[in-house]
Amino acid sequence: MSSTALANLPQVDKLLKSPSLTSWSDRLIPRVQTYVVRKTVEEARQEILSGQRAPTEEEITQRILERFSKLVCPNLKRTINATGIILHTNLGRAPIGKETLLQMAEELSGYCNLVLILNALSLGKETLISRGELIQIGGGFRMPDILLQSGACIKEVGTTNITELRDYESALNEKTALILKVHPSCFHISGHTHAPSLSSLSSLSKARGLPLAVDWGSGSLESRESGEVAISEILESGCDVLSFSGDKLFGASQAGILVGNQSVLGKLKKSPLYRALRLGKLDLFVLEETLRNHLSGKPSLVDQLLRLSLKELEERAERFVSQLVPRGIQAKKSAGKTPIGGGSTPSEELDSVCLEIAVGDSERAARKLAGLSPPILVRKEKGKITLDLRTLFPADEALLLEGLSCLS
Repeated sequence: MSSTALANLPQVDKLLKSPSLTSWSDRLIPRVQTYVVRKTVEEARQEILSGQRAPTEEEITQRILERFSKLVCPNLKRTINATGIILHTNLGRAPIGKETLLQMAEELSGYCNLVLILNALSLGKETLISRGELIQIGGGFRMPDILLQSGACIKEVGTTNITELRDYESALNEKTALILKVHPSCFHISGHTHAPSLSSLSSLSKARGLPLAVDWGSGSLESRESGEVAISEILESGCDVLSFSGDKLFGASQAGILVGNQSVLGKLKKSPLYRALRLGKLDLFVLEETLRNHLSGKPSLVDQLLRLSLKELEERAERFVSQLVPRGIQAKKSAGKTPIGGGSTPSEELDSVCLEIAVGDSERAARKLAGLSPPILVRKEKGKITLDLRTLFPADEALLLEGLSCLS
């Protein structure tokens, strides 16, 4: 009976091509749709193998549609509070006025998690980390100082440029509680270097019954030519918990995002630090909307800037030159290279197109532009200022043109 029921399960391709599912093509990217369909069919298969009634194709389709709906519908929703409790903890506490939200949207549309991990998993015990990964990040903050705030003992392995798997193996002892891998996203070492693969570290940690934590800094959703690996690939390598930034390549609000093994994440939630570090409703809303946009294939503002073609940038530069020169401003386009910034992909520079404007005093011209509303920030060189057009949003072109007119 079960073999017949298994054979009658609908094929994944057939379900994906059904009208009820193809209508979701503009709301969920194909990869996500395929994953949900496969997962649902596999669950139906397991139900049959366990002796339960075989679900019909219509029931399977309905389960898929319900999952699709959950993925695209916001979890945070407007609620009418008639409880009498003004600062309701479960409703986000203080309500925020519409004018404040509108102003925030206008201003923000432009430009600790590690402590929690170590505090929950390695308090008073040893955490192994490669010496070459004890980096200094922005603001003069040094990774060793940050990690020590967690109450964990940091044990360095290997050297600055070479760390072998055997270095981790020889450092393991009864005090070891965690293996930590930190991605040096703010600098790049080339030449005679080596580090063990994440999969080999994962195998070692599992063999010794230890969790493997990975801090991947910028949190790119896609693998890049510079060697930046997508967070999905990091998870597939077998790490137990992965941390990355919400406001870098991920394109959301400033936050430390933790994903991974449910049992490990459960331990983090029990840490007293978790309550102090948890996000508020505004950050949660921005993160959720960013995730939903990723699922539907809508690029974030960061992605839009990264994907601008040289042709688009050339055309933009030519428009500016054609309008600035008649106003007596000595402007011309030039080729440029631009870093991604934010401590992300340090070895990668994108080809770009710049607008060069000849000025007598570049310092004075830059100060003048920075004093406008909104301020215009440029690069200064002797006798000229340079504007990299890759970081310019289309909606700001008119404002930029108006602002540059003050240089005539």
